[in-house]
Amino acid sequence: MNLEQFLNENPGARAEFDAKIKAEVSAVENRIAAVTPYLGNKEYEKAMPMAMQVLEGKLEATVFKGAIATLDMLKEQKTDVAAELDTQAAGNTPAAQIKPASPNGEVKKPEDISNAVKEAKSMLGMVI
Repeated sequence: MNLEQFLNENPGARAEFDAKIKAEVSAVENRIAAVTPYLGNKEYEKAMPMAMQVLEGKLEATVFKGAIATLDMLKEQKTDVAAELDTQAAGNTPAAQIKPASPNGEVKKPEDISNAVKEAKSMLGMVI
């Protein structure tokens, strides 16, 4: 007797077997869904070993998502600190003496934002 014959002769065993298979398939799909948004994203490159452990079922997806959230918070904090240092460096400098935006498009000062808005409006043919 093979497994198929056994399951056909025992409806209770068939139901239990089918439920376990569905649960395993669902678990694999959930692990894939948890990791997929971060695959190939250079920002999360250091978290890829953890992602592989999630895919292999060796690590819970919630632990991985917690690590990603922590990584995001650390990046945000680093950006906030840099912005605060830029603001402190500007101090009470008159607007005319503040350097223009950096060539790579990073906005450093409030005047840069208004200049960028004016430039965008003129490029779009809007009246300023």
